[in-house]
Amino acid sequence: MSRYIRDVLIHTHTHTQTPSWLEEMIQYTSWRELFYQLAEQYPDCIMLKFTLKLISDAGFQGEITSASTAIHQPDAFSSLIRSVLIKMASSKPADMQRCMRELTNLIIHNQQTYLYSQVVLHALDSTVSLRNLQLWIREELQKDAQERNYNVTNMSLYFRGVGSHEKLFEALAAMLSRNALNPADMSILYKHYADEGSSPPVHYIHIPQLLGKAGLTAHNTVYSLNVSRRSIALPKAWVNIIIM
Repeated sequence: MSRYIRDVLIHTHTHTQTPSWLEEMIQYTSWRELFYQLAEQYPDCIMLKFTLKLISDAGFQGEITSASTAIHQPDAFSSLIRSVLIKMASSKPADMQRCMRELTNLIIHNQQTYLYSQVVLHALDSTVSLRNLQLWIREELQKDAQERNYNVTNMSLYFRGVGSHEKLFEALAAMLSRNALNPADMSILYKHYADEGSSPPVHYIHIPQLLGKAGLTAHNTVYSLNVSRRSIALPKAWVNIIIM
């Protein structure tokens, strides 16, 4: 039955107008559920994507709860993101990690869904009361995307606003993409923040990956100096970046 419906839909796609029988079918829950199942089985079918758009436009986007199906429909995908964010905003601290895993599984399908979600979160940054939560969510998503070998460093820096400072952006991008610090780039960071009167916003460098690497490097350096009993100071730039 499902294969027959799929074949009919593909054949119907040659018409320029939406067939009236399809518009009537999507008014019934049982038919919509069948279309959702077909979309799961045949995610690349253009006609099924079109049918899902009709369903979404008809106001039933809330029924599309599968991430793999919803990513083809912006309204449905946005609805899923919104539902999880609302749940997170009202969750107890003990439930936050579980909600975060749910959001991560929804968003980290590919770089396109990651970009879209970051745009949504960036648009919500004006909500001051939830800004810290949004920042934490964005950082957790970035960490998970990097663990899946997605190249999202430049994208994440742009959403932080670092793109308006070219040299700072290049230094951060170089270190974060390699997941390693180097004195030249750390010196660039220090020069940008040495003058308090014209320094960029400090949240540009409040990046867990960067601060974690800087702190670990400082710890290892101090440990090495103690072991060898040598009196060598850490680079001033590194110390200031860590405590900033």
